[in-house]
Amino acid sequence: MFTGPKIVTEGLVFGFDTGYPFVSASKDSYRFNLGEPTTNKLNNNILGTGNGASLGSDDFGTYIQLADQTTSYSRFQIPNITVVSNEVYTWSFELYSTETITQSGNKYYFDTNEYSNQFSTSNDLSRVGFTQIRPSELTAGEWTKFSLTVTMKPNLTGAYSYDFFNMLYPHFQNKKIYYRNMQFETKPHNTAYAGQNGTRSVSGSLIDLTRTTDIDLSNVSFDSNAQMTFDGTDDYILYSSTQDVGTVFTVNFWIKPNGKARQSIVANGYPYQTNKGFFIACPGNTTNSDSFFLSLGADDNYVIAANGSLTQGVWQMVTCRVNGPDNLMKLYVNGIETNYSHQDNGNTTLQYDTGDFLTGRRTLASSDFLESPVSLIQIYNRALTEEEVKQNYKGYKGRFNI
Repeated sequence: MFTGPKIVTEGLVFGFDTGYPFVSASKDSYRFNLGEPTTNKLNNNILGTGNGASLGSDDFGTYIQLADQTTSYSRFQIPNITVVSNEVYTWSFELYSTETITQSGNKYYFDTNEYSNQFSTSNDLSRVGFTQIRPSELTAGEWTKFSLTVTMKPNLTGAYSYDFFNMLYPHFQNKKIYYRNMQFETKPHNTAYAGQNGTRSVSGSLIDLTRTTDIDLSNVSFDSNAQMTFDGTDDYILYSSTQDVGTVFTVNFWIKPNGKARQSIVANGYPYQTNKGFFIACPGNTTNSDSFFLSLGADDNYVIAANGSLTQGVWQMVTCRVNGPDNLMKLYVNGIETNYSHQDNGNTTLQYDTGDFLTGRRTLASSDFLESPVSLIQIYNRALTEEEVKQNYKGYKGRFNI
């Protein structure tokens, strides 16, 4: 867990924090990012069957009680769940054992069973293939993650899944194995647990830091680790602040730039068409790939370019302070004011536009898409002091291994 001073909250009117890089390895541990949108098709109907196995619960949690057997096996079994042609689904869960059990000798394994009207007697012919996460051991006293991902064939009718997770005797004889977070979802990877028969919607996954605004993730894709990704093609977040930002504000964010040109990180309005609005891009141009660019107001009435201030492939905190004391614009990288040049065409009433904010795209008609990881964005309706900028940096840097 990272430690540091308290993050500045006074004047914070909007923000999101994906929690990546993770403070811990758990996908279920982060406060504001509840996880990739999904639906768990299981509804407390997981089965523990074969040779006298049974499910139960105690003060520690839910478990499968394996039988007093020396041959054959018992298993977790999912009910018949309807799937369709070309669908990719993932069954995932975590197991806990009070003693270490190694996988060697195939002591535990997934048994994939998918059927359809065309292949009603064979569980191998309805799928294209499968991948799995099956660790080499159940380590005593630790929760261990398992998952099975299956891709179905095209042109199927009446298809359904009926998968098992087998535990062989005598290796599991009389053992009690705890389980949690059983989930079946139409995804090519497992996501954070959504609850039995639970749904995590596109507007209920990532929570505004002020808890005043829903964040719609309809236009965001996710990688194989179920993390938000801006791939430079079509990913963006559209949101609005419920509080006035005004003419004095600060935008703070963490980014890992990759050197691609003109990537929009935070945009508001369209500064080329109105005296209001701004966009923040990194890098600013194709010839100086580690530059930073801030444009405000009509026809670039105020432009700041901070050249050579960012390092590619490294997490950094960037702070843009607009109309601070003496109407000065300030740019900071990792809490330190950066060298910059500016162009002032005479606009002295710069402010945000009353329209929506965008991350990952300059406007809804723009093809300038972000292709760099962004983990955190904060928007304040005041100018942070230099001390507060440094305070935010110290508060977060441990999470980014700085």
